[in-house]
Amino acid sequence: MPPIPEIVPNLFSYGFYLGTGATIPSGNIVDAFSGSWTFTAGLGLGYGNFKLKSDITYGQPKINNINILGIKDQKAIGAYSTYLAISVSVGFTVLDTKRFSITPHVGGLWSSYGWNVGNFEEVEGELKIKNYES
Repeated sequence: MPPIPEIVPNLFSYGFYLGTGATIPSGNIVDAFSGSWTFTAGLGLGYGNFKLKSDITYGQPKINNINILGIKDQKAIGAYSTYLAISVSVGFTVLDTKRFSITPHVGGLWSSYGWNVGNFEEVEGELKIKNYES
């Protein structure tokens, strides 16, 4: 009879994940943008207890102030902006059991809001767009 295969743990690990959640702004940015529901995709790599994680997040927060930049006659076009965040972190697993593990991470996150603006002029009591910039 052939030998029975044996599963041997490997030091390397990898994974792909998808997620969804909320982005809740704080501080002065609340004056310009509301929170939004976001979607995240990421990759994880590991060797032994060391882990490397990177992900990208996208959402569309509502614009709270159409004159975001404070420039006279320049206003945001549309009700929503775009939110993009990219993060990278490295972690070390301090506890690993059959059911769960604890892996503190340290890293960084870059985030950006984007929106379209237009220059407006008042014509017969109404604001009319002069030109459009994206």
